[in-house]
Amino acid sequence: MAIKNSKRKSNKGFSLMELLVVIAIMAIVTTMSFGSVYLSRKASLNGAKKDLQTELMRAKGFVTSHDKARTRIRFYVDSSDNLVAVIEYKDDESSPYISKYSELIGKNVVLEFADDKGSKTTVTKTKSLCVYFDKRSGKVTEVKTTMALEGGGSLDAQLKYGESSYGTFTVHLSKWSPDKTRSFKLYYENATIN
Repeated sequence: MAIKNSKRKSNKGFSLMELLVVIAIMAIVTTMSFGSVYLSRKASLNGAKKDLQTELMRAKGFVTSHDKARTRIRFYVDSSDNLVAVIEYKDDESSPYISKYSELIGKNVVLEFADDKGSKTTVTKTKSLCVYFDKRSGKVTEVKTTMALEGGGSLDAQLKYGESSYGTFTVHLSKWSPDKTRSFKLYYENATIN
């Protein structure tokens, strides 16, 4: 009989205290993982903003140090949902653009641009944003959207930002909280970034 009683006691399951300890540990681990995900999203946004600013300044530096007919920085979304910045130039007005530098800004990063007149656009897989610079001063001369045409080629959209005095770049992560954004202004007159 003593053997039967010991078998019953070993099959009784977990005590309430053991279950509470396991639940508490799971709660702590879950809280820590949410915190790290939030910090990585915040770092991604800050990094994307900083990369955009760096690429705009790199384009301005390229313009003032090279004697090219026309220089622009083009932002577009590639087939893998990466936001890319590429500095392009023309040796003369009739030649096609040649890519000089290309930089990955980030994956699933959404770039929006709005000028001080209220015009706004979002960079997508079919719509890129181009910032053009004056070759002598490095000032921004205009900002345009360019639409990719089916079958190749592109078309400059009607949306032009040349008459504005500044534009605001805003970035957010497409797969996460779109309400969390980072912005900065590009002033055309002296191409300063704030």
